[in-house]
Amino acid sequence: GAEYVGEWMSGLRQGRGKQIWANGSTYDGQFYEDAMEGMGVLRYANGDVYQGIMHDGQRHGKGMTLTLPSRYEGEWLRDRRHGEG
Repeated sequence: GAEYVGEWMSGLRQGRGKQIWANGSTYDGQFYEDAMEGMGVLRYANGDVYQGIMHDGQRHGKGMTLTLPSRYEGEWLRDRRHGEG
């Protein structure tokens, strides 16, 4: 199953922490009210990596994704590439 190591507040993930999912994906960064929020690094089980801002559990704002052999650095909006990158 999934595992979380980090800070809690009122039974919710809050502050700095690391989430590890059963499929091998991980997120290391900030949480707010139980959602990925703020700066963090999301490593997918397939080897892809996202480093940047998260909002409400989605890539949102400035960030970079590395999907070998390509790389995207730019803006994100609700988990999708947005604008110049």
